[in-house]
Amino acid sequence: VLLNAIMSVAQIIVVTGLIFILYNYLLRAIGIELLGIWSLMLATTSVTQIANFGLSGSVVKFVAKYIMRKEDKNVSDVIQTATLSSGIFVAVISLISYPIVTWALNLIIPDEYLSYALDILPFALLSLFIMTITSIFQAGLDGYQRFDLRSLILMGATLLYLILCFIFVPKYGLKGVAYAQVIQGVILLL
Repeated sequence: VLLNAIMSVAQIIVVTGLIFILYNYLLRAIGIELLGIWSLMLATTSVTQIANFGLSGSVVKFVAKYIMRKEDKNVSDVIQTATLSSGIFVAVISLISYPIVTWALNLIIPDEYLSYALDILPFALLSLFIMTITSIFQAGLDGYQRFDLRSLILMGATLLYLILCFIFVPKYGLKGVAYAQVIQGVILLL
């Protein structure tokens, strides 16, 4: 429990510091307007994170329960069911919402920045899909009471995101941020 608590605090400190460095860099590298576009895209697509419907919390509860009972097959079934349910739901919602979000972006984003938003929309939706599935596996770690591992993974993934932004943003601009986010999500999932 002490290790989990220490790692949770370390995660907050490390991730906050890395995000501060990242946003400072992005403000200088792509400017406040494009950073605002990226933030808007993440906020818009993250609304579908409600697709989780509390599945992560349920995964934690049932994984812990089945571990206590030494029912490994049930642990696997819970994680697989939650992963498939969330993944399918988010995929369907993303496909349905794509034209709606595109239409809404036309209304709220100035014309000179609209192409940037539309270019990164697929990446934002893909990132959301990956992170939804990843959250189920992270909940499984929580059910095993391995907050320490989850914290290490999240700190490493955030550091990787920062490094990838340093690599991709100079060459690809805002799309580089999107590429970095997708790659980070895939690595985090793995």
